[in-house]
Amino acid sequence: MGFHYYNYSIWVEKDADFSMEKLKNILENVDFLKKPDVSIQLQNKKITIVLGNYHIWLPFMQDSFVEQEAQESSERHPCLKNCNARIDMYAEDDPDEKFYNQQLILVETIGNLKGTHIYDPYLGEWMN
Repeated sequence: MGFHYYNYSIWVEKDADFSMEKLKNILENVDFLKKPDVSIQLQNKKITIVLGNYHIWLPFMQDSFVEQEAQESSERHPCLKNCNARIDMYAEDDPDEKFYNQQLILVETIGNLKGTHIYDPYLGEWMN
């Protein structure tokens, strides 16, 4: 199988009812994350998901440079016009794609939150 590295930019709108605590609570109700060998930790605005020996990270950024980047990119990507925060979701290498479905479920779950926009730089596509 080929190399696969999961990486998504999750942009959050200014008016979104969003917090990392709320996201953690939502993730705790996702079926595959309820297993005994799984943990979801929130520390310093960063969620770490541990699936056995595999890790997924979701660090939250709401600095002025994030909003500036969104404004600069909004001409090409209008959905970013009202964004001021971002989560850069990334994970360990998954060469055998054992965690592919889990990544898709996470992206779908987060993408269903109002005021979020997910970009996959690997595919060069918006996911929602």
